[in-house]
Amino acid sequence: MIGIKTLRAMTGVACGPSPLLYLTRESGRCFDQDCDFVDTIWDIINQLEHSMAIEYPQYMKHTLKELHNILAAQNLPSATIKHIKHIVSQDKATLRREKIRAKQQAKQWEVLHPPLNAEILRVKSSLAYKGNTSPQRRAAFTEYLDVLLRTRSRLKNLAEQLHEDGEPHTPGQLVKLLAEEGKHIPHDGIHWSDWVSPKDKRSVMEAFSKLSDERKVRAKMKEPFERRTTPVLWLRTKDELLSHLESLKRVAVTKHYVMKDAKTYAHAEQIKQAIIRLNQVPEYHPLPRDWRKLLVEGGF
Repeated sequence: MIGIKTLRAMTGVACGPSPLLYLTRESGRCFDQDCDFVDTIWDIINQLEHSMAIEYPQYMKHTLKELHNILAAQNLPSATIKHIKHIVSQDKATLRREKIRAKQQAKQWEVLHPPLNAEILRVKSSLAYKGNTSPQRRAAFTEYLDVLLRTRSRLKNLAEQLHEDGEPHTPGQLVKLLAEEGKHIPHDGIHWSDWVSPKDKRSVMEAFSKLSDERKVRAKMKEPFERRTTPVLWLRTKDELLSHLESLKRVAVTKHYVMKDAKTYAHAEQIKQAIIRLNQVPEYHPLPRDWRKLLVEGGF
């Protein structure tokens, strides 16, 4: 089974610009912004093909026409040629589906990191500020930074962790599994702060609450674990969700026009209401993975 780092690197070409992934096409190497992995594209393909137990890996890089010519040149029976072409075609389709699944699985973990990395940089900047001389203030920010770094490490470990079915899960799938074990992750784990333990949150919040007396006039008090995402990520996520909802609405409205029943009408109205709610979400507030959560008060 392939680790999530490998799967994330594999998706670099297909998914376009990403906050965490950069692909140098000339060298075929993929680098993470946090320098947590370096893999080659060919290694990725070889590992994926090996994990799938592909029957004819030597033919996977050829088109079906090229494969036909190669097999015909070996004077193989037509039935054998047809069988090999069928197997190779099936394996290519399976490999393509796995790449798409891996891309989606990796993307859902990746979106947790940009706002977390941004918060880590802000806290580091506060600690480096020369005017930050209060021992109590430095202790609070240091404790908060330690929690942030541990959370980033935990998220990366969870993304790589394999479960009983032998597959790494998306954050949403993992939230459901943890719920079955009695461990609650709020808001379906759509923001990095949802993955911080209540104990760590309480400790940091208590440390920052003691700083209120030291606050300068008109100075903004730092709010730990603020549920905000980055502007670029928020706009991209909103555009993708809105595009998906508009597509669903067209289908639902057409279906109701044909069926003209209460069920199809209710579904179309639900989607329209979700679009309204999406446009009312405060700027940079984390957005849900499932559009139905837009209809639930406090669902995200």
